[in-house]
Amino acid sequence: MNKKALVTGSFDPPTIGHLEMITEAARVFDEVVVCVFRNQEKAYLFSESERSEMLSAMLAERDLSCVSVDVSDGYVADYAREKGIGFVFRGVRDEKDMAYEMDMARYNHTRNPQLETILWVAPTEQKGISSTEVRSCLQNGVVPDEVLPKSVAKLIRNSKFMGKSST
Repeated sequence: MNKKALVTGSFDPPTIGHLEMITEAARVFDEVVVCVFRNQEKAYLFSESERSEMLSAMLAERDLSCVSVDVSDGYVADYAREKGIGFVFRGVRDEKDMAYEMDMARYNHTRNPQLETILWVAPTEQKGISSTEVRSCLQNGVVPDEVLPKSVAKLIRNSKFMGKSST
């Protein structure tokens, strides 16, 4: 049986923490779909196409051929049902993430009883990495190479967003 997992997020931008989590999901599952979910309540730094491009480039760094990238604006549970995906693979860095992910797992399971959530605990060295902090650096003209996959940092440096202020 082909076991499929879904890794969701806004990936604005994707970090090395995201890459490690996706790599772990690919190690455990036969097929992984990384889906950029639209949230109308969020303001994004990068467009959906830019985030998808960054994810694809990042995955190519690791040759993760069992992983694909998609975009959706629906509910995670409904997307998983439509695509025949039985697992959501989510990362947690701390107790706050854990509480949020537990609530989301309950909600998704109520909406789609066939969907199970797997929570992956980030390694200690990655617990402080957040896209929010990366966006703050970028908005101040700094590309934080230490927390970005090389391909993502390169794409950001070449983007119109960074312009002349990249370092």
